[in-house]
Amino acid sequence: MGPIPSATLDKAYSVPHNIMRSFSSVVNRKGIRYNQNMKTKTFTRFRVLRGGRDPLYPEPYQFLSAYVTNSRLMGVEVVYIHWFQPQKEEHFHQFFYFDAEEYGLETYHSYQGNDNSQLEPIEAYLTGGLGGEKIQINEREATFLLQEYVRFHHKLQEDAPKNQAEFQFLLETPVTLTLLEEQSLMRKRCVPLTTSYEAIHYFLMRVFARDPEPLSYLTHGKSLKWDLFPELPPCALTRNDIEWVDGTFLCESLLDVDDQYYIAFTEFEYGQGEVRSFQRKSLFPITPYEAAMLLSRTEYVTCYQILGEERTLLGEMPKINSQAFMTPYEKGKLFMVYNPNNDHVKNQLFKLHDDVFGCYFVSDYGQLLVSSYAGDNITRMEEALAHSAVSSSLVPLGRFEFKDPVLYEFIQDEIEDFLDFIEFYQE
Repeated sequence: MGPIPSATLDKAYSVPHNIMRSFSSVVNRKGIRYNQNMKTKTFTRFRVLRGGRDPLYPEPYQFLSAYVTNSRLMGVEVVYIHWFQPQKEEHFHQFFYFDAEEYGLETYHSYQGNDNSQLEPIEAYLTGGLGGEKIQINEREATFLLQEYVRFHHKLQEDAPKNQAEFQFLLETPVTLTLLEEQSLMRKRCVPLTTSYEAIHYFLMRVFARDPEPLSYLTHGKSLKWDLFPELPPCALTRNDIEWVDGTFLCESLLDVDDQYYIAFTEFEYGQGEVRSFQRKSLFPITPYEAAMLLSRTEYVTCYQILGEERTLLGEMPKINSQAFMTPYEKGKLFMVYNPNNDHVKNQLFKLHDDVFGCYFVSDYGQLLVSSYAGDNITRMEEALAHSAVSSSLVPLGRFEFKDPVLYEFIQDEIEDFLDFIEFYQE
């Protein structure tokens, strides 16, 4: 699940200090898919455009195409619009990143020109971590969504969206859709459902995030009372286990409420592709240690010594994996690779961070760490390194299998050598 705006990845996998020795991992309300990339990674090759309509050109923008990612059920989506300016004979591309949970219209990028070598990195950066497909929409639908984003943004944020002047021309004339048109657009914004587990996981994600807009898609337009936990603020569904019992689905959900953890039990009736009923059973708090145990999982890590300068390896990372998203840390740079889809939501057991394929961490100490929660994945990542231009400058120091995640603990620790870190915490 994105690029990775706003909430810091430092917190996403942090654990309480009293259980650091267990290397257990607790996910925050935004999970892995949300880190500080969006604030730290910039593009210097496109220029800022003057806001509003050009008075010399009363109709400067000719609509060519638009799409929306069908990731709305995950709480985030991207709208892209492609314009042509006949008078200037230039193409104009706009990207709008919308977060329905915390930030509203969080990020806006634009590019004037038609050089794919500059356009594709922007698009990959914004959409590559969402796990969704790009669904074509028309000009009215794209404008309607943008206006909805801005209205929602003002409910969450005091300040206007950044660079609003550049897309103000799309806000000047209100666009309304009929109920049927809105329903059609929502179907484009949401992934087609293939399993009952998938529908229930998504339903609970939106319920606990207090984001009810897409619920009608999951109920086929039927109205269900969804606010059954009014005592909770918006929170993240970090784990959900579904069990089929006597014709109904029982769910045990782990919730993260600003580093306080709860277990919620709910019951669903599901049939003919729709959620038919939703009932609350119980809610109770648990300790961070108990939450960490529920989120515990195996992590595979391979450690390499980098011969030469780290910047050579950093320069090759886009070739090793073009979909990796970089986040800088005091000890080095983390490159995170996401799965190309959100198929993990189809499983009976859902965990928020199952959308991650693996990570590369290039440390300032001269080490490269490769990690994944799946053995097959780390093998593929090692093979990619072996076939890269920097393979001769990487010396394997060891392969490890840990009962609980350790990479993020190492990134935040003062010890610079990974082998020393492991030795210290095993004592």
